Amino acid sequence: MSARVRGRRAGPSGPPAATLVTVLAALVFGALAPVAGAAAPAWLAAVRDAAYTRARAPLADEALDAALRERRRAAAGALPSLHLSERSHLGLDGVYALTLDAGASFPLLAPTVSADARVTSLRLAITRRQLAAQRRAEAHDALAQAAALLAARARGRALDALAHAVDARARPPDPAGRAPGDGVWLPGGAGRSAAADPPRVLVDARLLLAGREAQGREARRLRAELARSLSLALPAADRLPAPLRSAARPLLGALGFTAADLRPRRCLLAGDAAVLARLSVAEQGASRRLREARAAPRVDLELGGAVDLGGAAPAASYTARVAVSVRLPPWSPASGAASLSAGATGLEQETALAWPNRTPGPPPPPAPSPDPVAEAERAVRAQLFRLQGQERDLARRRAVLLAELPSVRGRTLDGAYLRATLALQLADAEQALDLTALDAALLCGALPP
Repeated sequence: MSARVRGRRAGPSGPPAATLVTVLAALVFGALAPVAGAAAPAWLAAVRDAAYTRARAPLADEALDAALRERRRAAAGALPSLHLSERSHLGLDGVYALTLDAGASFPLLAPTVSADARVTSLRLAITRRQLAAQRRAEAHDALAQAAALLAARARGRALDALAHAVDARARPPDPAGRAPGDGVWLPGGAGRSAAADPPRVLVDARLLLAGREAQGREARRLRAELARSLSLALPAADRLPAPLRSAARPLLGALGFTAADLRPRRCLLAGDAAVLARLSVAEQGASRRLREARAAPRVDLELGGAVDLGGAAPAASYTARVAVSVRLPPWSPASGAASLSAGATGLEQETALAWPNRTPGPPPPPAPSPDPVAEAERAVRAQLFRLQGQERDLARRRAVLLAELPSVRGRTLDGAYLRATLALQLADAEQALDLTALDAALLCGALPP
């Protein structure tokens, strides 16, 4: 059966950087070639679907909420600023006066607005990517537990067959008068005298069987953890069916590809480590430009008016004004502001300066460091090549074991012991192959969401 990994596109509310990352991840998913393998049993498909569903659930976290609030705050910097003031006066002569003043300020030159929006958008993209990476790690861990459960069940079945052979060898005499172990019927066919089995075989078989109970406990523990963490109703550990073995891709069935199917270029485009490194570099550059923007003057256009009610005047009086204000940077040598306003009564100009400016200067830029993007990409390449080489070695070992296991056809305890040993080694190889594919998928961002 073929399996294909599918990714889900993020919603349109994300920033441009997050959208680009989603598109790149989708390219990785679309390039994965499905590989024919054994059909996964229903419980394994249920584990995979539950892990993927939980990974694709909407992201929710306090850090994400804080990043969203910061982005909304930065976006509000481009909106007009409204203000309303009220002043009332009650004289000793009983005369009451009321003044209402309202206005709006529109940014004409505000370099910090766009720079601040860029910084907060990148920080939001970083937060979302970190949460998505955490979800992928959780899906990886759930599937790794499923692979471990498969291996534990395979080891348990191999040891059960060996225990059956040992019990048959130690069976007491039958009514026909045969000696203990003489002509016993071992699993699968004709009997053979136990005298043909060297004594050390029985000792080795019993030593191997010492881990049988531990394998059963491990299978029960893994089954309970999977059922609890994914809220699944799984069969009992000793009733979990296993996939049929084949010479194709082994057991797990959660991914439709192997580590060899992942290409370094697409891995660098969609892998969490490389993407976070690129986003971090972009955020540092945007923060530097924000510091530079804060050192530039700000120019605002202000529109407003006032109304005076009561007092000595018999009727209400109205005034309107249009003003342009310039504010110096908070850490310039002199602090202050200037404004020019026009109203019904004429022009009014106001300037206020203070020297020296005691406001602390801008924070120093961070010290230069080695290119984090290049370092992250080198680490990803090295890790991917290591996993691909490990997978090739494990695949060769698995092929040898699969070819060797059917050749052991003896009905003696010696043959049963050899079959159990090969089956245990095969279970180890298949679990290592599954974990290698999962590690590569996590490295390349090829797991949901």
